[in-house]
Amino acid sequence: MSDTPSNNSKPSGSEEAPAPPVLTASKPQLSPPVAPVAAVASPAVDDTRLVRLATPSFSGIVRAVLILAACAIFLYLVWRVRDVIRLVAISLFVALALFPLVDGITARTRLPRSLVILGTYLLLIAGVAVVGYVVVPSLVKEVGQLSHDAPHYAAELRRNGTFRHYDNRYHITTKLVDDARRLPQILGHLVGPLKDVTVQAASFIGQLVTVLAISFLLILHGREYVNLGLGLAGSREQRYRKLIIDINRAVADYVLGNIVISVFATIATWVVLTILGVPYALSLGFLVGFFDLIPLVGATLGAIFVAIATLTVDFPTATIVWIAFIIVWQRFEDYVVQPLVYGKALRANPIVTIVSVLAGAALLGILGALLAIPIAAAIQILIRDWWANRGHDAPHQNHVMHPPAREEPKLLTKATVEEAIRHRLDEDPLLRHSSEVAVSVDDGVVTLRGTVGSFGQRIAAVRDARKVDGVDDVDDQIEVRLLDIDGRSDAEVRGMVLQAIASDPDAPSESIDVKVTDGLVTLTGEVSYQFQSDAAYDDVVSVFGVIGITNEIRVVNP
Repeated sequence: MSDTPSNNSKPSGSEEAPAPPVLTASKPQLSPPVAPVAAVASPAVDDTRLVRLATPSFSGIVRAVLILAACAIFLYLVWRVRDVIRLVAISLFVALALFPLVDGITARTRLPRSLVILGTYLLLIAGVAVVGYVVVPSLVKEVGQLSHDAPHYAAELRRNGTFRHYDNRYHITTKLVDDARRLPQILGHLVGPLKDVTVQAASFIGQLVTVLAISFLLILHGREYVNLGLGLAGSREQRYRKLIIDINRAVADYVLGNIVISVFATIATWVVLTILGVPYALSLGFLVGFFDLIPLVGATLGAIFVAIATLTVDFPTATIVWIAFIIVWQRFEDYVVQPLVYGKALRANPIVTIVSVLAGAALLGILGALLAIPIAAAIQILIRDWWANRGHDAPHQNHVMHPPAREEPKLLTKATVEEAIRHRLDEDPLLRHSSEVAVSVDDGVVTLRGTVGSFGQRIAAVRDARKVDGVDDVDDQIEVRLLDIDGRSDAEVRGMVLQAIASDPDAPSESIDVKVTDGLVTLTGEVSYQFQSDAAYDDVVSVFGVIGITNEIRVVNP
């Protein structure tokens, strides 16, 4: 008997155990591994991905070095031409601000656009010159009067027992009188740097002429430049066009609104100071209006200058009345005037506003503070557009696919149909202002009302509504109102329509005629098939400047 158990022996009452695998030197099998059954049954999905680190290739290193070098060269060139970039940015801002004004004057007077732009420039320059001529002399006289009457004001203050007690201890009036008497000398010292200003005057005039010239060309040919650039955008042309329109509207509304608010502040200040009997009330009103153009701190600075001027009148009554008025006026301006003037054009976050103004002031001084808020609003418009379209722009990625959950069919009611249509309109990239389209449903008939900026948006809204289950018919009552950037003459619209049809191989352009009257396009002619007529109609839908289409093309079977 051997102590080693035999391979043929097996325990009694048990089943035969499987033979262990035999390891041989033969070639390993290449059959794919089979996943364990337990892993299939588990509800958890293992999405672990292996990351392999490999030594970069020589070509990859060269490519990275070239990219870094190109970025460094680009940043160096930007730094060298930073003054030119600044002038172009200021010119663009001026052009966006004056674009609606020039459009309005041109539409009403029918004058050449170039003459309207030059007239606007002359009016603005004359306004600045008049304000400077009126305000500066009055400020000099006010300072001189304050310096002369300083001892009298100090004596008036010492009549108060409490103030006299602290004045005897800290010598307040003595210091105030000395400072007031030195005000004219301080102004005289400020005249000294004027020689430096005269040296730099030529440079300033050159920059001013450059800004006005670039702005002139942008206002005169801005639509052509925009259309040329958008022609390179391909399928995203309409999206980018809406972005440009929104930014233009935000900048123009801010600038014109800021001017209107400053005019209101000027008139209110003039009225109050006239009632108080403060001399040079109109000049001080202009001063407050000018400072009111500066965001955040401008109104406060103007109020301080006027408060100093009120010291020459019935002190302290006039000063107290003025301080009370400016506090009430700023609350009224913040909560009533600004919302009415700006509307919803500038929906900038308060934190973004403060930070942008500080950054702009640090970069370009007062000019940077003026430009900061509309630039911040434009950046917010770009970010909102990117966020709304991030799903359309992102490339498709491979994800673990799960079988869709089974949903119970929804009951088609009036509310559910309206909700489904509203959802489609909100998700349509062509309808960035879908809230301007009202939706109502009655017995399967959908009625669309509201205003859109192009005929293509109107057609998109109708098509979105037709795609919803439970919709039998669509009553299209949407009105098309062209935006400023899309305003074109009938001749321009006809040329663009003909070009769009000629570029479509499905539409026989030689058999189709186009007539345009006030933006309404009428298609006439004869074609052999219905799809050719439909193709011509679809071509016209995408043309900006069209507010309606009448398709009178006849289909004549060959």
